[in-house]
Amino acid sequence: MSFRPIIAKWPSKAAMAADLGTSQKVVQAWWNRDSIPAHWYPVIARAASRRRILGVTEAKLVKAAAARRPVKERA
Repeated sequence: MSFRPIIAKWPSKAAMAADLGTSQKVVQAWWNRDSIPAHWYPVIARAASRRRILGVTEAKLVKAAAARRPVKERA
């Protein structure tokens, strides 16, 4: 799972930025890194709910973050 499909649920990066009260540059940086800082998860989930975007929840964002972490080798 990736953060890009979540970001892509908005009509544009500018629209997402406006909904979140941040700049388009910030959202573009998330897209480029395919990563969103965890403190944004509740804000994003609320914005998605207000916009009636389905499938964007804090749990899904946490799952996307967990999927990106490499599995550490066991000693």
